[in-house]
Amino acid sequence: MADIFAGGLGGMRVMRSATSDVNLAKGKASVEAAQDEAFAQKLRAAEEKIEAGLATAPDQAAKDGKLREVCREMEAVFLNMLLGKMRDTVPERTLFPKSSGEKMMQSMLDVELTRVMAAGGGVGLGELLYRQLSGSGRQRLPEGANAKE
Repeated sequence: MADIFAGGLGGMRVMRSATSDVNLAKGKASVEAAQDEAFAQKLRAAEEKIEAGLATAPDQAAKDGKLREVCREMEAVFLNMLLGKMRDTVPERTLFPKSSGEKMMQSMLDVELTRVMAAGGGVGLGELLYRQLSGSGRQRLPEGANAKE
């Protein structure tokens, strides 16, 4: 304790700075854990929608529509995670740090932005998922060809 006070106010500033760095690191880790958990929940919800939607759809056209919608939602979730990670690479301003309200509004804006991006075609991930899950993306072998060849 005497060592801290021996440095005077400079020592206290260093101690305060180190403490705030530790708190900042803990805060970032908890935010990332919460984002990972939120992504896992959205993924589970999308899987449940796929299962429920395909089980209750009366005809193939309705099934395809529901599958396409869920694939678009999954692309929006992916784009949201991508945008969030991209934002994390930009250093935060130190003079006027973001308030919790500003962070919440930014998050809501990102969710809406990525939903609109996915609805407009996105990066093609939703369509790729749709083709894979619907079976229309599978390559057909020519007549008489063996799948193991």
